[in-house]
Amino acid sequence: MSDQDKKLQAIKDLIQSSQNSLASARKILATLVQGGSQDEQEFLPTGLMSYTSDDNKIVEGVFTGDGMLGADGNIYPVPANYASKSLIVQGSKLKATIDQNGKIIYKIIEEIPYEVRHGIITKSGEKYQITSEERTYNVLLAAITFHHVDIGDHVTIRVPMGKMATFAVIDTVVPKE
Repeated sequence: MSDQDKKLQAIKDLIQSSQNSLASARKILATLVQGGSQDEQEFLPTGLMSYTSDDNKIVEGVFTGDGMLGADGNIYPVPANYASKSLIVQGSKLKATIDQNGKIIYKIIEEIPYEVRHGIITKSGEKYQITSEERTYNVLLAAITFHHVDIGDHVTIRVPMGKMATFAVIDTVVPKE
């Protein structure tokens, strides 16, 4: 492939990425108009790209608490153990490198500013949650099992600073007295 062909392909990829981002924005706007929450709007991907490099597809996106909303408008599954162990806070920017076989490798490219709060592990139906003084957050099951906590245990959590998050990540377990 010549240099000119590579440049043309890069331009095509940028145009496609822009079109996908616009389509994603339209979908999200439709969801918001049809009853989506203001919370979802706070974590829309901005200034992120989707492109190809060598034989890999690179997609930048925003961590939603249990996945990544990519700049191309798609939702990518982030492994729960990786998210829990890496302490990825909802709203942080990630990069997904997708190889020819479909294998995805994630990397944190920008951690969102966060605050640490205290909370108690609770359960609603089949979902674990963390209740703090401010609100109740969803939490990944992998975080519950990784930290060996159960209902009623006290923890410190990380949540995005100044945002209305729906997910929290467990930072530490508060020792029982």
